[in-house]
Formats: sequence, structure tokens, C-alpha cells
Amino acid sequence: MKKFLLSILAVSAFFILQVSAQPPCSAGGPGIISETSPCPVGQTGIITVTYVCNTVDGTIINTNINNACVLPIELSNFEIKTEKGITKLVWNTASEVDNELFEVLRSYDGRNFDIIGEVNGAGTTFEGQSYEFVDRTAAKRATSSNVFYRLRQIDFDGQSTLTEAVSMKLQAGAELMVNNVVAENGVTVYFEAPANGLVTAHVADIAGKVVSRNTFAATEGFNMIELPMNVTGNGIFIMTVTDGVTVQTKKFFR
Repeated sequence: MKKFLLSILAVSAFFILQVSAQPPCSAGGPGIISETSPCPVGQTGIITVTYVCNTVDGTIINTNINNACVLPIELSNFEIKTEKGITKLVWNTASEVDNELFEVLRSYDGRNFDIIGEVNGAGTTFEGQSYEFVDRTAAKRATSSNVFYRLRQIDFDGQSTLTEAVSMKLQAGAELMVNNVVAENGVTVYFEAPANGLVTAHVADIAGKVVSRNTFAATEGFNMIELPMNVTGNGIFIMTVTDGVTVQTKKFFR
């Protein structure tokens, strides 16, 4: 980190000295002159160069550079973990300066990223911080075999920086699965949901006419929902269950 900051200092000093088209000191002018410059892109603060001038002949006696540039965050790691079809992003920072929040961005082609959530930052701290974000829909909505993530760190003043992207190959994740359908007075469907969310179930006769429909709030894992059978008589029916991504059908007899 020290070597990195020294490199910034050297580059910044060179930049400022090059920007000054004319020597800042002049005969009969002030003995001390200060010039400021913005920090390199991705850093916060300012760089100040102070010149001590010979007021007789306008030469520079001494130059002092105060580099107040700091990285908004020092990211120590950023990785993806998966468990039971659920994707979790984990990252740690060694220090933070004016860090308001992280935006979490996702892509399936490595080029076009969408914001899928945000996590509050720790403001200014020089103690290590740990963060995580759970993406329950990555495997279900993938259009390719890989998923990419990156973070956009945003300061309280609105300035932002982007991390490098991390990626992983998607495994076959959990999806909606209908286990069984039982028809008695009504009809009961047993299914497993990959995540919390809304699930729509409807029953149709063999001709395709919908005789019962309802939407339910399902929980991750095993679920049981009941629908009325708004039809008389027996026959073959089709139960359809969907979470908006996966559609499952199952025939049953009543």
C-alpha cells in the first residue's frame, strides 16, 4: 500500500509541475504560492503543491507536495459462493473513506451489467469490514453458462468507482418442481420452490378449459397449496404450476 501511494505521489507531482505553463514564482511576487490539483480518477481528496519563492529574482527555492489522495475503499477480496442453487457474493475491505454504499451489478455476457441490489457502506473506517449479498435468481434467469458480478462503490458526494468483474460457471440450480397432485373435495399440489416468491397454479380439463386458478406466496423448499375444483364429474385434468420462470405440469384423475 505504501509503495502504491508513493507511486501516486510521484505521478501527481509530475502532473502538477507539467500543468504550470509559467513558473509560479516571480520577482517582487509573494514568497509562498500554493497550487491545487484533483486526484487521479478513482481517488478522493486533492493534491497541493506549495512553492517557496525568491522574491528578488523569482526563482523557486523549495517545493513541497502534499498528496491528500486516498482510495475510497481498499478491497481485500471479492468472491462468489454457491449453496443449494443460491449464489452469494462475499467481499471484504481493509479500509474505507466516505463510503456510502455498494451497488451490486450482474451480467450474463460480461459486458452489459444491471443493478440487482445495494449494500450500505461503513462510511470512513480503517478497520476491516465484511459484506455479503445473496442473489437467489442467478441460476434461474441465466441466458448463458456464466454469470458475472462487479461492485460500484459510491461516495457520499456521489463519486463512484467500479471493481473488476468476477465470474463463475453456473451449475444446474434448483428450480420449481411439482411432486404430487391429490384430488379429493378440491385439489392439493405438493411442490418444491427454489426461493421465496409468488407461484400461480391452475387446473384445466383435458380440453384445456381452466376450471380453477390461484396465486400463492411460496417459501423456499417444500410447499403444499390447495385449490377448489370448480367442476362436476370425473375425468383427466392437468395441474400447471409456475413461478414466472419455470412451468411444471402434471396430469391427475378425479
